[in-house]
Amino acid sequence: MTRGRPSTTGISGAAPAARVRGEVVPFGTSPESVFSFMIRTPTTLIFVRVQYVTILYSPVADVGEQHHDLIAQLRSRSGPAIPELWPYNKHGSYRYFRIGDSGITELDSRGDAMATKERSGEAGPDTGKKKGA
Repeated sequence: MTRGRPSTTGISGAAPAARVRGEVVPFGTSPESVFSFMIRTPTTLIFVRVQYVTILYSPVADVGEQHHDLIAQLRSRSGPAIPELWPYNKHGSYRYFRIGDSGITELDSRGDAMATKERSGEAGPDTGKKKGA
C-alpha cells in the first residue's frame, strides 16, 4: 500500500533531459505502471523509470545490486524497447542507466555511454612503467 499520491517531482525534473533525446510520451501513474515515460526517436523507443533514491552516487555495480529486483522487472517488461533507470535524489540530481541483458551501463544526460574511467574515477590502464622511473 502506498501513502499519498504518487510523486511527480522526479518526472518533471527528468523531462528536460528526456526532451533533448526525443519526443516524450508520459505513462500513467497507476500502481501497475512500471515505466514513467517513453522517449521516441525516429529509430528507437526508450522506456524510462524515474526512481527516487537516498544514495545517488555509488559505483555502477552497487546500483545494479541495490536495484536488482526493479532492474529485473524493467528488463522483463520492456519488450522491444530499450529500458532505462533514472534515479534521482532530494537535491534534484539524476543519474542515467541503460539496462542491458547482461548488466547496466551508465549514460550521460544525452544518452551516450560514459567511459569506464570517467564513471569509476580510475586512471587509465597500467602502462607497465614504475613510478619514479
